[in-house]
Amino acid sequence: MCFNTILTTVTHAKVRALSGREGHQALLTMQEASRITYDLGLLDPLHFCIFGGSVLYSLSPPMHNAAYQSVGLPHEYRIRQSSTIEELDGLLNDPPFGGAAVTLPFKIEVLKRVNSMSAEAQAIGAANTIIPIRSSMNDTSRIQKSRAGRIVGWHGDNTDWIGITTCVRRKLSPANSIRPSTSSLVVGAGGMARAAIYTLIRLDVPNIFIYNKTVSNAEKLALHFTKLAATHRSPNSRNVKRRVMVLNSMNEEWPTEYEQPRLLSLVFLLIVLAALQRLT
Repeated sequence: MCFNTILTTVTHAKVRALSGREGHQALLTMQEASRITYDLGLLDPLHFCIFGGSVLYSLSPPMHNAAYQSVGLPHEYRIRQSSTIEELDGLLNDPPFGGAAVTLPFKIEVLKRVNSMSAEAQAIGAANTIIPIRSSMNDTSRIQKSRAGRIVGWHGDNTDWIGITTCVRRKLSPANSIRPSTSSLVVGAGGMARAAIYTLIRLDVPNIFIYNKTVSNAEKLALHFTKLAATHRSPNSRNVKRRVMVLNSMNEEWPTEYEQPRLLSLVFLLIVLAALQRLT
């Protein structure tokens, strides 16, 4: 059952305990099958971490370690706090390292240290996940889970936008739908703000405003995402003209030619929630 690469029939411990049938008694639970696979040396125990400048309070380790135990995986999830991104270089010499969640303040800087990245990370300009590239694998499958080995580099990815997209879609309604006149406001210019802007572009929000205390950083984001918006093709095949603009001050009047932002509190809250979810 453990060597079957197509379909392994498993049972649940409670079903096996209640069933008197011999077939159910012979079946393994998913947890047992996983543990046997690792005991046979077919897969390797790995350790993962959350990497950031202030992560000692993170709930990620107990959450992930409980999940590993539940499904029978011998992995371990740890906290790795550092004031410098150079510490990632040390993990290159750690064969059982399986990957890391990257958080503040390294989401943008980490892209300078990866050997490859997903299309989403490239478009957003930030990554919240790094995955080891192993030297023991061929060029087409060097990124593989559950196998240890010499690490030759990092692959960067971004999943923040997925969480933000899900939250936005859940909150949309006929009264708060995305229309040709819809405006939105993103507060901030860091990695999470970048993911929020990318989400709004993918959701065909036409008018996107950015506010940041340092206006020059907001202007850099606006330039980056204006170029992205011009080349992005909507999956809905809608001809949406997207504008990414900078709001210089929270005290200035909202531009009269644009609607008040329908996604103001929503997007700002999502940035906070997504950051907390990444840490927890």
